[in-house]
Amino acid sequence: MFPVIAGLWLLLTFGNSTHLLNDGQQISSTQAVPSDMLVTLERTSCRGSCPVYTLRIFADGRVVFRGKLFVSTRRRAVSKLTPEQLSQLLAEFEKVDYFSLRDRYQYWNDGCETAATDYPSAITSIRINGRAKTITHDYGCREKSTGPPPGAVYPKELFALEQRIDEIVGIGRWTQQPSMAAPALETQTAALTPGANAVNWTSAAGASASHVVGQTPQRVH
Repeated sequence: MFPVIAGLWLLLTFGNSTHLLNDGQQISSTQAVPSDMLVTLERTSCRGSCPVYTLRIFADGRVVFRGKLFVSTRRRAVSKLTPEQLSQLLAEFEKVDYFSLRDRYQYWNDGCETAATDYPSAITSIRINGRAKTITHDYGCREKSTGPPPGAVYPKELFALEQRIDEIVGIGRWTQQPSMAAPALETQTAALTPGANAVNWTSAAGASASHVVGQTPQRVH
């Protein structure tokens, strides 16, 4: 079974021919994706200048962006993905086995080795072929660390998926702010990577946190 799945993944990644989304149905990059497909991403606020926005991606390729805070486009904006980009997007969900993940990553009982406050969250969802799932991912959910800097965002594969959604959409056109007006916080650093299509969430999440729940508050450098 595993060699078959691996083979399908290689075809998807390098051949751009088909991909499989856990329900046994192949979707060709040359055909329309299921008409009920909807992918969403919401970025929430943090104790700093984290960009706050939502994305909705439809089966016909339409992308609807709504900027709220710390973005250059604080309004509704629309663009469109190509069929190849849609296939790539769905491949990213398959790659992380999205439907097998937890519905929430925030506390110790969610699998977090460290749980900290004041980080942003990413809320993703997908609806396809009659199936739907939403995951709330608090970036204070971290791997264990012996000291500053904090451990990596957990789980890494979900964090990577959230990054890839931004990259495929080209989020940089709406979030970049050359002269960002942000609250004066000692722990704050730049949240954007100049010229990139995605926000540097490793920097944004790491720089805006205040302390670990249940432990003595520490400044994150």
